[in-house]
Amino acid sequence: MKNELTLGSLFDGSGGFPLGGMLAGITPLWASEIEPFAVRVTTKRLPQMKHYGDVSSLNGAELPLVDIITFGSPCQDMSIAGKRSGLDGSRSSLFYEAVRIIKEMRCATNGKYPRFCVWENVPGAFSSGTPKGEDFRIVLEEIVRMYEEYYAKDSFTHIVEKNIDLKQVVNTNKCLIHLEKHGDKLLIISCIDNLLKGASGQAVHNMNLMFNLEETV
Repeated sequence: MKNELTLGSLFDGSGGFPLGGMLAGITPLWASEIEPFAVRVTTKRLPQMKHYGDVSSLNGAELPLVDIITFGSPCQDMSIAGKRSGLDGSRSSLFYEAVRIIKEMRCATNGKYPRFCVWENVPGAFSSGTPKGEDFRIVLEEIVRMYEEYYAKDSFTHIVEKNIDLKQVVNTNKCLIHLEKHGDKLLIISCIDNLLKGASGQAVHNMNLMFNLEETV
């Protein structure tokens, strides 16, 4: 039986992420939205998707498990059209609610779900904050922290602050993961000794570790 990816949408709006997911063969299971008109649209167009209301009242450990959580958290405080109070603003600070929900679900499933999270926002997010770009740095830092918390007690996989030297993994069975910001991108670097895997096996193993994918023999 084919395994289907599932999706939960926070700050759902009129269901853009669920619709995109369906077009890609992903099944949307639930959404969180408080605007009545938007909820009426998705209730009509995506009747199979359950609605859970205000994100601030949700507990990620109690939501149906999904592979992907998407969240287009409110952009007004980061937009160049607004007053730019950033992640400290009353609306854009709801970003932290999404982070909390994701962490709660991952904690309840020992890091298995969600496997992916997707954040959407305005271009102003890259320049918001003091100094310029501080808010985007915080966003990336929160993502890195999820990695660190997940692998904190792992004896095999370690998150390292500095770029990886190959000598650190030669003749060992450990995997080192390093995350760093380059412009508006987050690079995830994984390094493991080939051992008996060979180069192609190593590449697949690294991908599984970075994206929390199940490995099969």
